[in-house]
Amino acid sequence: MNNRLKKFFIRFHFVTLVIAIVDIIVKNLTTYSLEGNIAFWITISALLSGVVLFFCFSMKRPFSNLSFYFSLYALLATIVIIGFVFRSIIWFIILSILISPIYPDEKKYEQNDVIISEPFQGFLSRCCTFQLKKRELLIFEKDYGVFQEEGTINFETMKIKETEDQIELSYTTLSKKGKVKTIKK
Repeated sequence: MNNRLKKFFIRFHFVTLVIAIVDIIVKNLTTYSLEGNIAFWITISALLSGVVLFFCFSMKRPFSNLSFYFSLYALLATIVIIGFVFRSIIWFIILSILISPIYPDEKKYEQNDVIISEPFQGFLSRCCTFQLKKRELLIFEKDYGVFQEEGTINFETMKIKETEDQIELSYTTLSKKGKVKTIKK
């Protein structure tokens, strides 16, 4: 790989890594974060560029500091591949720990920029935990918290009513008919 392309990959890697780290810090300190898919692809870009740079640096200088740094990305990729190939319970536990910070929430329902998603809690998590978010300025989300239900929500009956200070969700579950949940903004 020529020098110019290697410099591009290094800059790309560190820019995406900084964006991902800043997003994680802002998400933990405030209720705002990047939209789930955008944050996921930025993190995946940082990881894949780290793997590519591992092969660039390990061929010329195998014992340099940068080579060691990028070898962590290759090790992570190897663990993920082994986990998916062998699929035993111990690998699922390891994958849950490694993947949970970057795995995007599974979007279940969206109406008027209000998003109800199921957060990733590992492969052996309990059922029916949902997270309420609202899309802001196209690329950001505001988190309104997590709520637990007794059964699976029937999203065909979902109605969302938003006022200045609250979001009201009306829905049915498989275990109960006609439930209303009010979440303060």
